[in-house]
Amino acid sequence: MYEGEISNAQKLIEQLGGTIRIAEMIEEISIKELSQAIAEFLIKNHKEGKLNFGITSFCGFRDNRKVLNEVKKLLKGSISIRFANRNFQNLDAGTLHKEKLLSKGFEIMILKKGEKFTIFHTIAAQNIDKFSERDYKKPFRDMEVGMLPPKLALMMLNFTRENGILPKSIYDPFCGTGTVLIEGENLGLRALGSDISEKVLEMSRKNLEYFFGKKERKIFKQDARDAFKKELESEAICCEAYLGPIFKRSLNEKDLEKALSDTEDVIYGFLRNMHTKIKGDRAVIALPFWQTQKGEIFLKKVLEIIEKFWENRTVSLTNRPRKSLLFRRKEQKVGREIIILQKRSSVAQR
Repeated sequence: MYEGEISNAQKLIEQLGGTIRIAEMIEEISIKELSQAIAEFLIKNHKEGKLNFGITSFCGFRDNRKVLNEVKKLLKGSISIRFANRNFQNLDAGTLHKEKLLSKGFEIMILKKGEKFTIFHTIAAQNIDKFSERDYKKPFRDMEVGMLPPKLALMMLNFTRENGILPKSIYDPFCGTGTVLIEGENLGLRALGSDISEKVLEMSRKNLEYFFGKKERKIFKQDARDAFKKELESEAICCEAYLGPIFKRSLNEKDLEKALSDTEDVIYGFLRNMHTKIKGDRAVIALPFWQTQKGEIFLKKVLEIIEKFWENRTVSLTNRPRKSLLFRRKEQKVGREIIILQKRSSVAQR
């Protein structure tokens, strides 16, 4: 819960990536007061024409049908009403934009806590169409190098913040077709990138030109394991590291052996280089992990170099011993383990 004013909530939510809605608290009430309070808020804040509204409820409250009908009954006769909930189900963020509930209507969110209910008015919502445009409409995509979701890339870029402030420049040493670079430039950052493949580097250049026009960019060929000739001036690293071979079937022990060997070699070398050759001291990295019938398999060797040169600043959302955040779609064999790192030398100096 945040207390304070937000000057442009929709702009803010489009910068964050993982935030679905921003809403203003109206009041805390009892179940008996719920429908009446919503009706009073709507009639007070509606300006003209038909009133379009919807309800989304959380934390065990599932009686949208009753509340919607009660609110409609309370307002009947004084104003023309239409509610946007299809089959009385909760609304998703896409519906809020499609139905124009943010500009010409209202979404009321209901949060149940014990015997009390808090109602909120949604003022901003994630626009999935903009993410889709930067993903599916870019000229070049390559399924063979992995498909980092733009929403996840944007979240990772936000993890590079220090004291709430984004770096002015970021570097992606596994830039592929440019997902992190695109999201970085969209935030107004100077985005530097490299990759071992000249083919995907050209794709990355063309994709960036498509969205942001031609300009001088530092995008160059580099094996992340090889030493840099000179220090790279970037304030932070943000990347999806090499995820290893692509598997479209259940993994056997031989598959896992090869995946672990290949990826740890690349990532170990990359982390060693990044400690000494990048000007910035912050890194947000997505490492691979593998989902098997016996559970999740994580990289182990890379932890040695992380512990030697970096401090893990990740706040884990679970009780797992590894401090990291996990992202994996249900059907995927390979997931992403996200870690937020700070150089130990810079930690000691503070």
